[in-house]
Amino acid sequence: MKSKLIYFFLIFCSFSSAFGRNYYFRHYTNENGLSHNTVYCSLQDQRGFMWFGTKDGLNRFDGHTFKSYRHEQGNKKSIRSNYITSLHEDPDGLIWIGTDNGLCYYNPQTDDFGDLDNLFLHEGEIGDIKTDFRNNVWIQSFNGLYKYEKKKNKVKYYPSQIYFAPNRICIASSGDPWFTSAEKALFKYDYRNDTFVRYEILTSREKKMFSDLLGIVDAGEHGLLIGTESLGLIRFDLNTGMTETFLKNDDTGKPIRSRVILPFSNEEFFIGTESGLYLLNIKTGKTLNFRKIPNNPYTIGDNAIYTLTKDTEGGVWIGTYFQGLSYLPDEYASFEKFFDMGQENCLKGNAVREIVGDKYGNIWIGTEDAGLNKYVPETGLFTHFMPGNESISGLNLHGLLVDGDSLWIGYYDRGVDVIDIKTDRKIMHFEAGYGPNDLKTNFVITIYKTKNGRILMGTISGVYQYIPEKKNFKYLPNLAPYSFVYGFCEDHEQTLWIATLNNGLFYITRDGNTGNYKFDEKNPGSISSNAISNVFEDSKKRIWVATRGNGFCLFNSETKTFTGFTTKEGLPSNFIYKILEDNRENLWITTSNGLICFDPETKKIKRYSTASGLTNNQFNYNSGYKDKSDKMYFGTINGMVAFVPENIKENDFNPSVYITGFQVFNEELSLKDQSGAGKSDLFADEIVLPYDKTTFSVDFAALSFTLPDMNEYKYKLEGIDKQWTHLKTYRKAYYTNLPPGEYLFRLKANSGNSDWIEQEKALRIIINPPFWQTGWAYLCYIALIGMIAYVILRFYTQRIKLQNELKLEKMEDLKQQELLRSKIDFFTQIAHEIRTPLTLIKGPLDRIIKSEKDIESGRNDLVIMQKNTDRLLDLANQLLDFRKAEIEGLRLNFAPVDIVGLVRDTTSVLLRLQRKKGCRLN
Repeated sequence: MKSKLIYFFLIFCSFSSAFGRNYYFRHYTNENGLSHNTVYCSLQDQRGFMWFGTKDGLNRFDGHTFKSYRHEQGNKKSIRSNYITSLHEDPDGLIWIGTDNGLCYYNPQTDDFGDLDNLFLHEGEIGDIKTDFRNNVWIQSFNGLYKYEKKKNKVKYYPSQIYFAPNRICIASSGDPWFTSAEKALFKYDYRNDTFVRYEILTSREKKMFSDLLGIVDAGEHGLLIGTESLGLIRFDLNTGMTETFLKNDDTGKPIRSRVILPFSNEEFFIGTESGLYLLNIKTGKTLNFRKIPNNPYTIGDNAIYTLTKDTEGGVWIGTYFQGLSYLPDEYASFEKFFDMGQENCLKGNAVREIVGDKYGNIWIGTEDAGLNKYVPETGLFTHFMPGNESISGLNLHGLLVDGDSLWIGYYDRGVDVIDIKTDRKIMHFEAGYGPNDLKTNFVITIYKTKNGRILMGTISGVYQYIPEKKNFKYLPNLAPYSFVYGFCEDHEQTLWIATLNNGLFYITRDGNTGNYKFDEKNPGSISSNAISNVFEDSKKRIWVATRGNGFCLFNSETKTFTGFTTKEGLPSNFIYKILEDNRENLWITTSNGLICFDPETKKIKRYSTASGLTNNQFNYNSGYKDKSDKMYFGTINGMVAFVPENIKENDFNPSVYITGFQVFNEELSLKDQSGAGKSDLFADEIVLPYDKTTFSVDFAALSFTLPDMNEYKYKLEGIDKQWTHLKTYRKAYYTNLPPGEYLFRLKANSGNSDWIEQEKALRIIINPPFWQTGWAYLCYIALIGMIAYVILRFYTQRIKLQNELKLEKMEDLKQQELLRSKIDFFTQIAHEIRTPLTLIKGPLDRIIKSEKDIESGRNDLVIMQKNTDRLLDLANQLLDFRKAEIEGLRLNFAPVDIVGLVRDTTSVLLRLQRKKGCRLN
């Protein structure tokens, strides 16, 4: 078994080189949201979504999330069955779906399913669907062939008993429909005669081998490629009728079942079989077989291949029987991966430390957990060194140095070894001792050779120099004394720079002058940290300093100051491990959160992560090497990656961006139901929300599958946001407690390059106010306020009127009182006027009566005159007393009176008048 795995690995490596690229697969299973791990069919629709038919449902994939469609009992607009056997999109955008229970189609505009009503048999399994150049839909079932003419809405049935039993359909570039059949022959449809022409491509002997014809595709100038059950892959020349066979047997001699064929380029074709995935160059005949390799997560997930689809980015989707989907992306950043697979011929260890190359082309890789590895790039072979008598002394390697045919190894706790490169044997070992020329520590972190040939050991307590004549060491107290030394760098002026963990950056010039740069909080031009992990001089003689926790710095030799670069300038992390320069003068810098390419001139930063093909985002100290061909090797805590910077391409793919979900209070809400137009979530351009659902989130995705996690987004809600919100890894926007109104949600995507895609997705969001804030409510409010104002105004006017009336009445009363007072004053004045002459009359009259006693005859008349005068005077006095009572409030005093006497006395003055009139008073 082990020999087979090694064989497969060697085949994989050799053919990867032969086909000019590395092949690493990505996997999606039910653990990622796929509805079932058996995938029978696949396609990419016109919008860019991937569709996969499984044993249990139909799946739509946006690069991050699977949306599953299943049959719903009683819902006529749901899919007919969960067992999906074939998929096809016609030019009108309808997705035709074959199931084990007939045919249906999916309408993306309305996000529901339909069928052909009574025009098509709804029972039986559908095997294949294609649309010809006349917009006819051809449907293959196990009981015959159907042709649906969309323009006429008519179906014609070609039963197997009369014609042939079809297996698969191919629409050739000429426009002719071709069919493989259970009769082990090819058939071509003749439009003019509405019949089929038979083509024999198998010999009678081959027919007796019970080999069915399976998949069929148009191979352009190469004719038709037909997969068979046991005869491999057949190329059929349409011009000559000749055939040629490929992939007849696998490496074990067993026949290859070629189930599905995918054109990848003009000359290359992928073939899905029961023996894994094959890549065939039809011109050269070379093949490459991809099979599942245990403990290797980058190989194909399963060897039983049922469907193949190439997406618009050049990636290949492989549907398998047991392990869901395997995806082979057309990687822009082609990182070669080396990691521990638990097999003989592979890298051993996870934490890769220093990497160096020798003059023989070998790459030496020290790990912190599994010893030493030697890698031969030409053959792809690894040799592993474990502790032993003639081998290395420990597993935790830190420092590596190639000096001619000698490999120096520094251990974290085992001193120093020297290995003979030619024999791979240990020739010297040094440990800490008590002698004056011994190492004083076994913790050797880095080993460096200067331009004048000195070999220096950086340890946890300073620097030691190797003395070759005496084969011992000398401690250098003037170089970073008592410091944890991480690395060395000698610049063009032979100044030696020493990076330390705890004491900043030391240097010693060619003349022996020493110095130390440390972080100074008060000095903005000081080095940014005292924890230095790496020092590097580029091709333009600039010194770059990597720090552990505060980015990296550029040293200005004229001003002796440093310019820092941190996450504020766009770094993914401030923890820097290693700096190298490529042939284009770009710096490649490893961090604790990915690899970056830094342009020193433009200061532009490009980030690469596991989404770009790295084995891990966290790299390791001093772990980097560049060979003569500009190929770079970097170590991570999970293996090693290698790449040629010139082979890394810019991602110029511009994906479509869609809103894929809408949640209100974390519950999914269908835009179709809320838009009012019946459009699916993908096409809805408006959503209406009630006033009590104003906390929502929006999901979105850019349909790029090669590097989906590298897509960036920015969004803006007009009416709320003043600026765009930029998202680098997240795909959701949140808004809470928005007031009623109209908003426009705008969304843009970036495929990982610096240019934002001009096309944007917009969604109008209308939040209806509560009923008490609607227009009708405001009309009611206005009417109510008007009524209240009317009532208040009416009440006010009535009150004013009443007040005016009261004032008028009061004025009238005053007037009446004034009139009455005038009358009383008038009567008072008259009374005074009457009283005065009466008084004047009464006096003389009284004297006359008293004096004229003898005049009896006139006496009675005088008495009468006197009584009337008295009466008039009493009346005048009464009037004056009334006025006095009104003004002074005079009280009336009541006293008893002789009524008879009063009447007699009152009437006595009338006796003469009574007699004259002849009246009598009783």
